[in-house]
Amino acid sequence: MIESIQNNNRKLYLDVLRIFAIFLVLFTHTGIEGAKLYTITENVILQIMYAMLDCFRTINNPLLFMISGALLLGKEENIDTIWRKRVIRFLVCLLLFSYIQAIWNYFCSSDEAIFDIWEIFKNLLVSPIRLQYWYLYSYISFLVMIPFLSGIAKQMDNSQFRYLLILAIVTIDLFPLASLKLGIAKINFSIFLNSYTTLYPLLGYYLDNHSDKLTKKQYILITVLTIWSIWFSAYMTIWNYRKFGNWEEKYITLFDTFVAVTVFFLVKKFILYLEQNRKLKYRIVQFIEFVSSTTFGIYLLENILEAFTRPIFILLSNYMPLIFACGIWLIATMFFGNIVVGLMKKVPGLKKLL
Repeated sequence: MIESIQNNNRKLYLDVLRIFAIFLVLFTHTGIEGAKLYTITENVILQIMYAMLDCFRTINNPLLFMISGALLLGKEENIDTIWRKRVIRFLVCLLLFSYIQAIWNYFCSSDEAIFDIWEIFKNLLVSPIRLQYWYLYSYISFLVMIPFLSGIAKQMDNSQFRYLLILAIVTIDLFPLASLKLGIAKINFSIFLNSYTTLYPLLGYYLDNHSDKLTKKQYILITVLTIWSIWFSAYMTIWNYRKFGNWEEKYITLFDTFVAVTVFFLVKKFILYLEQNRKLKYRIVQFIEFVSSTTFGIYLLENILEAFTRPIFILLSNYMPLIFACGIWLIATMFFGNIVVGLMKKVPGLKKLL
């Protein structure tokens, strides 16, 4: 989402993954108009399908950090370069767009609010001005840790990759299920690599730099396991609601690490296949690269863009199921965002930030 891909060695599948991940980010924030439709329907089949969509969309941030790991952990950059070229850039970006959001909130507020620049700055040190900006805070944390993560990533072999993935699935996914079965709060065991800023960049770097060949049966197996993982997390989410009477996100991320790894791997294989067999026209490639280049700006301005495109959803919701109206609305938001961010990138100062 954040780091640009150099044109002279561009990997199209990373562009495709970034666009897909950003679409899922937008979907995440649609609430009962999209991602949370299962909380307001009485139809059991629709409830399961909508819940599966909500569970599937949780791979958005894992994918984004995997892309960043693929792009950055292999670079030979010293600490000074990382700070000067990357960390400072995103600190400025966080500051600038947080103030843009503050100005937007000020003009949209019906209260007699006071726009206090100093208070806004102090609040930024405590928490994001928009909840969704947590990603920027985490991303900056990832950037300052690159010198350490890069060393781990470059020496990781196939057995270590599998070991890391198994550890993540056991501690993140299986331990909560075991705790539920045992009737305890949690199993008191964790590994320091289990975080967005460490686990997923390492997994992304490995998947980007290794091309494991699978048999047809193995492709079918990981696909079936992925579908089962999404279904099971949806099942547990609905089960938790029926048991306790409240919709919670306690189980929607179950096995999302495995799902994210599978999606990353399959998209990479599919796009490379299309490229190797000359199935992609030049204009399509150009379009994908352009859309990918605007995704960071779309993320930063998501709520503002959606405020302008929301009439599309309101109109369409009168003629079709909400989930389809939501999908078209998000596509329109991304299209509108492509135009707005594309124009913003022509401004010299903003071009380097976006």
